[in-house]
Amino acid sequence: MKDRRFDQRTKAQFKTDIQRAHNIQGWLLESWIKEMAANSYYVEYQDNGTDNSGRFVERASSEPDYVVSILDKLNITTTNCKLEVKTAPHYKYLNFKVESLKAVVEHNAHVLLFIGVDTKAEDKDTLLASLKYASWCFFSPKTAEKILTLPARSVPSFYGGKPCIEIKAVDFDKWLRIHAFGKPIR
Repeated sequence: MKDRRFDQRTKAQFKTDIQRAHNIQGWLLESWIKEMAANSYYVEYQDNGTDNSGRFVERASSEPDYVVSILDKLNITTTNCKLEVKTAPHYKYLNFKVESLKAVVEHNAHVLLFIGVDTKAEDKDTLLASLKYASWCFFSPKTAEKILTLPARSVPSFYGGKPCIEIKAVDFDKWLRIHAFGKPIR
């Protein structure tokens, strides 16, 4: 039986894609931590879940990738917040895999979503340069639960046909509080 994580990819292609995705997520998380510090929020994180090295593992879990603690300007601390890092390459719409959102709810995790980043960038510097046009949002498991009430559809060319929920750009503000990189957090 073929591992469902592969979609239509070969094991070799999946391994390459996983390594690349982990690198991108790590670089973006580091950038977000710097962004937060510039706005007087201090973030510490630790690895969580199956593996954050990007190596292929035979048995993966749906545990979030990180656990973060955030100290804000008012010295209010959020500790041991489970965090899943996600990317969206453009601002036209967002697609969320239903199973990913269910895992966020199940594990009481938050999502750090980067929108408009160049996920096809060949290196860290090119990816980070794309952040000047990007945005990010941080949403709770309650928001993920609400998004799950929207209708799902399967797009064969996207996520290997796994059911997804789409939110169009005109509706982003109904669901998410989006922040532009390099701008003060409102």
